[in-house]
Amino acid sequence: MQKGVVWVLALLLFAVPVLAPFTGTIEGYVYFLNGTLAGSSASVNVSLASCSGSGCTGNTTTDANSYYVIANLNLAANGALTASGGKNLHHGENTTTANAYQAAYANITICRPPSAPSLGSTPSNHDKNRTLSWTSGTDPSGFTKYDVFQFAANASIISATSPRNVSNLTVGDSYTWRVSTCNTLNGRGCCSDNVTQTFNVTNGAPSAPTLVDQDNTGNDTVSLNWTSGTDSDGDTTHDELQFSATSDFSDLIDSSSSASPLYVISGLTNTTTYFWRVRTCDQYSSCSNYATDNFTIYTCIVLITQNVTSGGGGGGGGSTCGANECQMGDRACRGNSKLVCGDYNNDAYLEFKAEACSPWEKCQNGNCVSACSENWQCSEWSVCAITGIQHRSCEDANYCDTKAVKPTEERACIPFTEAPVYIPPLLVSSPFLAVNAILLLAILMLVAQVIVLLLIILLGRRIELMHVSKSLRQMSELLRKGDFVQADLFRTQVLEPRIARAVLDERDPSHRKLLRTFVEQKLALARHYLKLAEKSGDKGKVASWRKRVDEIVKLTERYA
Repeated sequence: MQKGVVWVLALLLFAVPVLAPFTGTIEGYVYFLNGTLAGSSASVNVSLASCSGSGCTGNTTTDANSYYVIANLNLAANGALTASGGKNLHHGENTTTANAYQAAYANITICRPPSAPSLGSTPSNHDKNRTLSWTSGTDPSGFTKYDVFQFAANASIISATSPRNVSNLTVGDSYTWRVSTCNTLNGRGCCSDNVTQTFNVTNGAPSAPTLVDQDNTGNDTVSLNWTSGTDSDGDTTHDELQFSATSDFSDLIDSSSSASPLYVISGLTNTTTYFWRVRTCDQYSSCSNYATDNFTIYTCIVLITQNVTSGGGGGGGGSTCGANECQMGDRACRGNSKLVCGDYNNDAYLEFKAEACSPWEKCQNGNCVSACSENWQCSEWSVCAITGIQHRSCEDANYCDTKAVKPTEERACIPFTEAPVYIPPLLVSSPFLAVNAILLLAILMLVAQVIVLLLIILLGRRIELMHVSKSLRQMSELLRKGDFVQADLFRTQVLEPRIARAVLDERDPSHRKLLRTFVEQKLALARHYLKLAEKSGDKGKVASWRKRVDEIVKLTERYA
């Protein structure tokens, strides 16, 4: 019995240290930033550093005196711990260490942070120099505030002011910047959350160049021409060219990373099809798509035959290459003759045969096509002039700019004369009366001819005005259709000569109206050519056409 009691006592003695609670404590007061006590119900949480398991955290609330205490912490002597407190959007913390008796003391200052700042927009674009701006947050307690700014991985800037400039950014990179607003009182304070923005310095590729089609040719040297693409970002550009006898450019004959138009390539081989392509790149190695063209070299003697409609006959000659210079079905143009591939001299080799196109035709893609079909329309013949000549005006309704079948605009005629006048015998019974009668008759005939001449002049001017009015309508129709090239030809070859012949008087309202219409049409043409010059980037042409537009605008005001 006594031994049993002893064993129970021994077990109790060993168990007491195991069941005993942790002895670490922390205590202190909670204050607002302005130094006043936070009062009751402020929450307090504590977390021990380098601690795991139970007793590593604790929480409580303050009493009416703003005092808190948390016990039973697994706190080692001189151990580190952090106490954080909060009440009504106010927060704060304090990190401290325990003493040798596992007791810690930490007063906590809690603070309500300012509102977050508002950042200005920073879009992603090609601009390598940026201005970053923001609006600071507001402090609800009215404390002194300041902003903390950070760009990319650079060090934070305390008390930063908006805006901030950043420069020499790298094209293709992404950048992040952030700002927070903080308050301060007596060396203490708190900050809002960081507001962050990210943007990219982008780069757009230039547009593709426009190649000038290289025709099939019999020369072993070609000059390749094109118009370079443009870069919408305004970057410096260059053109890259590749030249090959294979369509996939797997085997390059020539290439250049800084090619210029009118690029010369020589030493080309007969009966070979060549391929070339160009792309425009900017200084950051962003490139457009390739623009591609091809052509064939033929250098053998060409069998020449004349077109049947141009006078008959046939030419001689044949292939001297000893090899095919083309493939059956190939067609091409040389000058204004069409070239058709075949064996025309029975030498077992294929060669081109040239057939001249008619004067009113042009060669296009190996075919003779109608360049333009003239359609002449003429006015009525004028009254026969005293000089024995009649006139009329003819114009081509299709504006072909050729005169192969233009009708004649002049012809001989018999001038108008008075009918014979019967003179009674009484008037010629006396020599004196006879002389007077003849003189009177001559005067009457002269007056009649003068009247006819005046009528011819007036009628001619009227007809010219009708032609000018009609031509102005035709010019307006060409401009409406957007056929500016044909409109310009019509202006110089038809309209302007007619206006010169009509001798328009600015003081006449009807003449003034015709002149104003003509000047407005010239203004439309000048503005069209100004747009073409601006697209080409030729500053000299742009300045010249802009000056021309200004001059014509002043002229329209003159006829207003």
